[in-house]
Amino acid sequence: MGFLGLSVAADVQNAIHDMTGSDEAQGWRHQVSAGGEPTFKYSMTLQHHFDTRRDNLQITSAAGFSLGYLTEGILGISLRTGLIRTPAWSFNVPNSNYGAKANVVVPTSSSLTELYLIAGANLKLRAYNAFLQGQFRDSDLTYSSSQTEPLVYEGWLGLSCEFTSGFRLSYLLRHQSSELKESLADRSFTYAEFLVSYKL
Repeated sequence: MGFLGLSVAADVQNAIHDMTGSDEAQGWRHQVSAGGEPTFKYSMTLQHHFDTRRDNLQITSAAGFSLGYLTEGILGISLRTGLIRTPAWSFNVPNSNYGAKANVVVPTSSSLTELYLIAGANLKLRAYNAFLQGQFRDSDLTYSSSQTEPLVYEGWLGLSCEFTSGFRLSYLLRHQSSELKESLADRSFTYAEFLVSYKL
């Protein structure tokens, strides 16, 4: 549970712009749910870990759904290969929507550092996306369901390193298909993630 449309992000961005001597960021008053409103998402994912009979390879399939600001069904598959000491369930790369993460850091039982390659893909059947379609309040720019893509796919490739101290560092390159059918907004995109996790 949380809020959409608060001015916190604008305040942080403009504070950074002020420190760097940049112009004040414009457009925040046009964001979805401008002024703030509550939101929520409930999600459930079932994972199956295949028995590869190899210590250096883990393959996982996933099926799940979410209800709320993102309402969708999802099918996915992922793998990691390399120097692995933690169980497959501890690395949950398929859950990537808008920065939402559900990874667990498990300190390794070995004094060796883990280092492995990550790859995978998701297929999503999406019914509703509040970031594009808005919620309860009127927003200056929203898209109807007929303007959004019902099927969205994504793939990723990356590298992760885990330490016995409880730290995990990961770098992932992700590619996602277009979420919209409208002119310039109809485009796929590629982005990178650098993740730092620590178990207290």
